[in-house]
Amino acid sequence: MISVFFYILATLLLSLNSFRYFGLPVSDWLYLFALLSGFIKTANSKIDLAVWIPNRVFFWAAMLISLGALVSLVNSKNTTVALLELFQQIYVITAFISLTFLMVKKDQTELVITVFVFSGVFAGLIAVVDYFWGTNYGPMLSGNPLFFYRGRYAGPLGHPNKLGYFLVLSSILTMYKFRAAWNNGKNLGSIIILLFFLIVQCIGIYASGSVTAYIGMLFGLVCVLFVNSSLRIRKLLLFLLYIIVIAILLINIIWVNAIYNPQWQISERSLIGIGMNRVLNITSGERIYLYKLSIDYISQSPIIGIGFDQNASSGISQEARILTGSVHNILLQIWYIGGIFAFLGWLIVHFQIAKIAVINVFQHSAKMTILGNYLSAAVLSSVIMDQFQNGIYQREKWLVIGMLVSWSWVNQNYKRGKKSLVPLGNTLI
Repeated sequence: MISVFFYILATLLLSLNSFRYFGLPVSDWLYLFALLSGFIKTANSKIDLAVWIPNRVFFWAAMLISLGALVSLVNSKNTTVALLELFQQIYVITAFISLTFLMVKKDQTELVITVFVFSGVFAGLIAVVDYFWGTNYGPMLSGNPLFFYRGRYAGPLGHPNKLGYFLVLSSILTMYKFRAAWNNGKNLGSIIILLFFLIVQCIGIYASGSVTAYIGMLFGLVCVLFVNSSLRIRKLLLFLLYIIVIAILLINIIWVNAIYNPQWQISERSLIGIGMNRVLNITSGERIYLYKLSIDYISQSPIIGIGFDQNASSGISQEARILTGSVHNILLQIWYIGGIFAFLGWLIVHFQIAKIAVINVFQHSAKMTILGNYLSAAVLSSVIMDQFQNGIYQREKWLVIGMLVSWSWVNQNYKRGKKSLVPLGNTLI
């Protein structure tokens, strides 16, 4: 099927998001071609066409987000940019998830994950080569000469935070492929290759210097260990997860404290130490300042928001920006730009995907497959990282989320003894 070809090719090129045509990365164009060809192919069958019906929870969330975005047009400085931002957000939680569901329905899950891992390995390998040999392949591929962000590396993605985010997701799914190969008794060569892939991506995460990625990887790793451990060990890991969540909540307090008290000093012998010092002593004050400003604007316009064109990734000029920087929290950013309705819509989306992931990770059941567990660990890592980043539209994130919710919908249908898939609105957990 031609839609599968376009989807797989788009996923393979996903880390090359700086290769753009008419403003969109080449992977986006390929996903759109997959969407169009998939829709045409399924248009002749009511059963197949049902995959495009949005899930009822995501549908109502999309309606709230749309309402918030449209109301915020009152304050938007650039209506075209605001509407484009709205289209992108609605696209990822409806059409893109449905497209991913179509891939799952056609039994392409393993192929999609394998290709996504290859894309992550490529991105990680570029960063690793630049890190160890001092080359500049990352800047050449991304078109961004500023590949040294205080000693950090961005690979082909153009920014260290993007690289770290991408590699956290792909490395967790590499762990899944490794576990599946081990369980299936694959030959030693395959296991060694997968281990090499994992090491490359982990070094890439380290080279990114992204503290957010470090936190996301730690959280995801604990989730992976949790689903692969005995009941006794699970209690210890559950306590560790609790500690990590508390630590994440305390980071804001540390940031505030760093503003009013003498600087925290941590050894900078590694990129982790450099990253921690950067967060505590440099970016903390900047981010807290932007948090305060965004909250001030929210208090002035809690219903309408400041305008959807003010999203940090919208690409508008500095002169058109109200805040010079970005609010590094996805939900706070949404409330700031789109008001209470958009905020509630995205809160529903995050709650729903977190609910599915938590059930899969923490429900000790033989029915929970290895695939569901690892997809859930990756999704929970993305939810955690979103508390410190502002990226809404990354397709790598929505690919993993789409795989998880699609797997869950299919799994629920088979539990109910359904031989054919009904519209998604009727299949939600």
